[in-house]
Amino acid sequence: MKKYFIFLVISFILINKLDVFSVPDDTKDFAFIADVRIDSINNQINFIWQADTNARMYYIKRKLKADKDFPPEYYAELTADASSFTDSAVSRGTSYEYGFEKWCGKYSAWNYFNAGWDLPPVISRGTLLLLVDSTMAMVLSEELNRLALDITGDGWLVILKKAPRATDFDKAKMERTKNIILDVYNKSNGNLRSVLLLGRVPVPFAGDYAIDGHDPDHKGAWPADTYYADIDGNWTDSIVSSDLSNYSHQFNYPFDGKFDNSSIPSDVDLELGRIDFFDLPAFKDSEIELMRNYLRKNHEYRTKIISYEQNAVIDDKFKTYSNEEFASAAWLNFSALMPIANIDTASIRQHLLTNRYLFSYGCNSGGINSCYLVGYTSEFPDNPPQSAIYTALGSYFGDWFFPDNFLRAALASHEAVIASFWLGRPFWHLHHLGLGETLGYSTKISQNNLLTYESTSKYGNRMPHIELLGDPTLRIHILEPPSDLEIVNLAENRIKLKWNAPIDAPFGYIVLRSGSFNEPFELIPSLQQGTEYIDSLPLLGENIYQVRAVKEEHTPTGSYWNNSTGIFGSVKFPVIASTKKLSIFAAPNPASRFTTLAINSKIDGNVHISLFDAIGKKINSWINKTSVPGLSTIDLELTDGAGTYLARGSYIIFATDGEGHSDSFKIIIK
Repeated sequence: MKKYFIFLVISFILINKLDVFSVPDDTKDFAFIADVRIDSINNQINFIWQADTNARMYYIKRKLKADKDFPPEYYAELTADASSFTDSAVSRGTSYEYGFEKWCGKYSAWNYFNAGWDLPPVISRGTLLLLVDSTMAMVLSEELNRLALDITGDGWLVILKKAPRATDFDKAKMERTKNIILDVYNKSNGNLRSVLLLGRVPVPFAGDYAIDGHDPDHKGAWPADTYYADIDGNWTDSIVSSDLSNYSHQFNYPFDGKFDNSSIPSDVDLELGRIDFFDLPAFKDSEIELMRNYLRKNHEYRTKIISYEQNAVIDDKFKTYSNEEFASAAWLNFSALMPIANIDTASIRQHLLTNRYLFSYGCNSGGINSCYLVGYTSEFPDNPPQSAIYTALGSYFGDWFFPDNFLRAALASHEAVIASFWLGRPFWHLHHLGLGETLGYSTKISQNNLLTYESTSKYGNRMPHIELLGDPTLRIHILEPPSDLEIVNLAENRIKLKWNAPIDAPFGYIVLRSGSFNEPFELIPSLQQGTEYIDSLPLLGENIYQVRAVKEEHTPTGSYWNNSTGIFGSVKFPVIASTKKLSIFAAPNPASRFTTLAINSKIDGNVHISLFDAIGKKINSWINKTSVPGLSTIDLELTDGAGTYLARGSYIIFATDGEGHSDSFKIIIK
């Protein structure tokens, strides 16, 4: 018995020693890394990874992308020797989300994948509110119009509003800004999806915390644009009294306009990003010029004037500091978006001077304007980092209100950077970018995350400081758009569109049409293979067209049908002779039960409209009571005086105004 007891004690000690020694020093090992392979013939999604002798179990979760949370039970559990998983309960055109945990006893490694194949194109993405600092709206009108067109061309309905400017905290202006957002949200019937704050739009503050660990010198309220993104949360301002911070902008007192909340009170509802270059003295350029430069970078990225490989670089100076494995956030996200071979480890301070990357991540001891040995605000004006999405972790970065803040300075650099954010407290989750989602979508799920996406992240979940610096509508797979759209009126009530193909020839094109930029664009149904399209049923009045290139985008986690941003052109239809005092035109023609009559009148007053059959018998009549000089329309229900729809045949619409000017138009009932 004594020998047996000694054996158990020795075994227990050895097992625990092995567990201690098995905890890795490389933060990469805290991310579960796998290849995703789609078998579209057998309808399977396969995950393949390198076997790990430290593994004890693998736990797999699955949900539809549209579902908020994973089911409580595991989708599959695999033994320690597993190196692959096949899901056969999948179907083409469906977007799935997988969560993996590799449990190794003393630690776990996690990752998340958005997988599927042949996902349909996204034609309409929702409504975006472009909320612009009022002092920038006029001086940057050309650049803002270009930005609005680019975003519209990616499927958004853009609403542009001016916001008050506030260089310091201003409670009244903050509330005015929130009311603008709420008003647009309510008038859109809940279709407002995203908000882009551009300029020094008033900054909300919330909380009493020091998420970067500097307590009390950096403890207090932090910038909290999450307040703007939350439509119905209960943000209070009656409890917190905090003024121990070394920085007065963090002071927070009851009823001062800075909120008590150290966590967001309810899920944020909107995808929000901010572009703000106020108070960056390290740059010689003015705030206006820095904004103009960013809008140039944004346009060149969207239209693939500047292109990026699907690659990333990680500069991990913290390693396993504080047992948080900060850089595993980069390994986790980047490996879910690209092959592991595309991820380099290097000093990004040096590497990004001569190498261009889609993503970069660096972490080390930080200051307001520096990440030690990783990057410095003072270097960004002359040596801009060549990374489209620049992420970092260091003290003070997440409080971007400071002058020369490190992450805002990276965004302000002359080249490349179009988005930046503080990654590590908490971890973000970007895997949806792999099948065409936006940075705003990733921002929102990261802000709302508590237990849905697990990782080695220990602090910061659902805190108000989680913020995207950049445009929330941006995506990572860019398709070159077509160019030089020409629009010509043809005979027989037709409009011809013609455009030039991009260099990277797509699979085809989609054509969309709207009567106004204030209304959604509707898809003209069939996919166009060539570079011409004839619209035989144009709208009466303004016809605004956009043409997008389309191709199937193959990514490491599947495939989806990707759109380029659209190119635009417009024409008024019909073109009615300006020399006549009264001219009319009807469409559709032929018609069945309804048609719309366009009236071009040179005088004020009502226009009387009559309908005659082929032998001259009067069938029905109307009055256009809203006629004013210029083009107007009236919808006609094609019935006789008793309400019976007209039989097939030819009819004449006759119109006359108060001065006796008249015109007629032949219409066919089919």
